Amino acid sequence: MRIFCLLVITLCSIAHAAPIDDETRLLVIIVDGLRPDYVTPELTPRLHAAAQEGVFCEHHHSVFPTVTRVNSATFGTGMYPKNHGIMGNSIYIPSVDERKPLNTSSRGNLLKVLEAEGELLTAPTLGELLQAKGMEMLACSAGSAGSAFLMNANGAGAGIIHYNFTVPQSRQAEVVAKLGPEPEDALPSDERNAYAADALIEFGLKGSNPKVTYIWFTDPDHTAHAKGMGDPLTNESIRLVDGHIGRILDAYEAEGVPVNVFVTSDHGFSTHAGGANVVGPLMQANLKRSPSSDDIVIAGGAIYVRDGGPEKVVEVANVLMAEKAIGPIFSRAESPGSHLGVVPGTLSFELIHWNHPRGADLLVSARWTDEKNEHGYEGHTTNNGVAGHGSASPWDIHNTLVAFGPDIKQGARNPLPTGNVDIAPTMAYLAGLDAYENMDGRPLRELLREGPEFDDLKVTTNSHIVEGPDGSYNMRAIFSVVENKRYFDFAQVQRR
Repeated sequence: MRIFCLLVITLCSIAHAAPIDDETRLLVIIVDGLRPDYVTPELTPRLHAAAQEGVFCEHHHSVFPTVTRVNSATFGTGMYPKNHGIMGNSIYIPSVDERKPLNTSSRGNLLKVLEAEGELLTAPTLGELLQAKGMEMLACSAGSAGSAFLMNANGAGAGIIHYNFTVPQSRQAEVVAKLGPEPEDALPSDERNAYAADALIEFGLKGSNPKVTYIWFTDPDHTAHAKGMGDPLTNESIRLVDGHIGRILDAYEAEGVPVNVFVTSDHGFSTHAGGANVVGPLMQANLKRSPSSDDIVIAGGAIYVRDGGPEKVVEVANVLMAEKAIGPIFSRAESPGSHLGVVPGTLSFELIHWNHPRGADLLVSARWTDEKNEHGYEGHTTNNGVAGHGSASPWDIHNTLVAFGPDIKQGARNPLPTGNVDIAPTMAYLAGLDAYENMDGRPLRELLREGPEFDDLKVTTNSHIVEGPDGSYNMRAIFSVVENKRYFDFAQVQRR
């Protein structure tokens, strides 16, 4: 199926005239875990100044589940999980391992999926589509090997440069000779971030100068997971990344290369209060034999009920609805196109763009509140650990997008809904590919000087509400719609 889709997209990608000059480059900077309220003169002086000159998007969205590798695959394809097939930071692929899920931070695990399934991503990549029209894409990353790989999974065009691998592998010796050996892990992860920036400048800008370049900085996520939002070390990690962004922008200017820049993040961030537990309640209810048993396989928030059929799926959902630390629960659609899940009291995977054959029986999220942490950052969830992401909270879903460059509007704030799913379609559109028409996202034409005004596009808000079987569990999910594209704003649970 994927080969046919790629052929169709490739054939229709040859007729569209690019709305920007052939010499202008496209740069996507992904700052892991960058919340919009981190973009301040104190924390990010270079990015804040750029946002004042260009467009700051006020209603940007991560893809749910709000975890790294789901969004990395979306950046690489312009598709939701329903089409690209990366369902979480861990995924359950029985053809690789029937007993437990695979951690997608490992490139080795992703290659196992590719070998067993014949495909890793079930959608064409932006890199492949550009290559089909004679253009290159380069991905540089200081993040996990898995997130780096998923940005340009087939290594098309100029490939991938990561601190411990390259695609093609034949480039590895040259990269190490110029940039040095793999940097040590640290908090903040400044050496790895510097390595990625150096790779972009030396092998991208001063090398093949690809049409599209993605770069991934691992902070502030890497540091904030350990230290939390507002901690002095987390703040320092943000300032250091901002310095690398400035260094990259200065390098483009010094080389005289015009570039349209899009700075975004894979997700937002929340303080964690703890308490969310799926395994314990299911064992207490005699629905799961042990934490590692394969009768129910749990991959992040995805629950695969392997024994017991639909009746047991309902039992599992009912147990979790009674757990105060558990938030929204989703299941397969009751009928094609329905917003209701097949399990009573749930909303459907179709609503959240998660209806892929690799999907689970249930998808569960933590509960959240607007509570502030000690440093004044709003957003708590019942996930465990110090701080992180992954939930259906607006603080995890709403992330950053700043755009600036010769073809971008000046001094504007965009109130329209936008999303990570729109990044690849926007790159395709600006590069002159019609392939964006086949992607889940939309090209963000309203950001362009010659594009429509923000007021020209109509936005609607949809609300979907469902009650649990006994009325004690009530879930509400909110969506924004523009140009027939539906963005998931948040989902919230109330218990009686």
